[in-house]
Amino acid sequence: MLFGGRAPIDAAKLSEQERAQLVVRPGELVYVMSAERLELPNNVRAELSLKRKISHLGIMVLGGSSVDPGYTGRLVFALFNLSTRPFPLQIGRKLIAAHFFRLDPDEIPPSTTKPPEPMYEFPDDLVQLMQIYEPSTNEGLRQYVGELTQKVEDLKRLVETKEEWFDRFQKSLAEVTRSVSELTQNVDKLREGLRDEIDARKQTAKEVVDLRTRAAVNNALLLVGVALVAALVGGVAGFFLSKLH
Repeated sequence: MLFGGRAPIDAAKLSEQERAQLVVRPGELVYVMSAERLELPNNVRAELSLKRKISHLGIMVLGGSSVDPGYTGRLVFALFNLSTRPFPLQIGRKLIAAHFFRLDPDEIPPSTTKPPEPMYEFPDDLVQLMQIYEPSTNEGLRQYVGELTQKVEDLKRLVETKEEWFDRFQKSLAEVTRSVSELTQNVDKLREGLRDEIDARKQTAKEVVDLRTRAAVNNALLLVGVALVAALVGGVAGFFLSKLH
């Protein structure tokens, strides 16, 4: 047996009192090794199935569901306690059932195939991993569920905030679009007013030029008339002066 933070245990070498203390606590994972040793020929494959009674006790058995042809050694399984009560580990207790199947000639692995690695002890990497393993207690699970629930609530509020922000953005965008439309209309009106003003100024300038032209003509005519009057007066005065002498 292999518990977290402990070296592998050979239950057969323990006393009855020590064996009675071997339990899988709620939320704990323990590895066990089968007492049976398999020696499968190359034309036999084994299929494993969990004993239903074990699952009814809240124990999940983790491991491979089949054994390859040609395997020699013991089987290793992990027991995880999903219940709220300790599960006693008893030597010789049945955990799984095995069904053996003879392979057809075309299903037999080639002779060049490397046979599976034999296993008679817990692998070193598994032992090292279990040295730092800590079982998850019910309190730890409740705390984890609480933290997960809080994260979900925070995410929900974040989504609602983003939806509210998006609604405000859409309203602001509609207002800006409306303001741009009104500004465009005002610019068009201003452009039309400037065009009218330019046309009016052009008309006024033309009228001023015409007025100045008529004034200049009138002034010229007036000067001619004055000159004629002056000449006429001068002629009349000279006539009278000549009569007086």
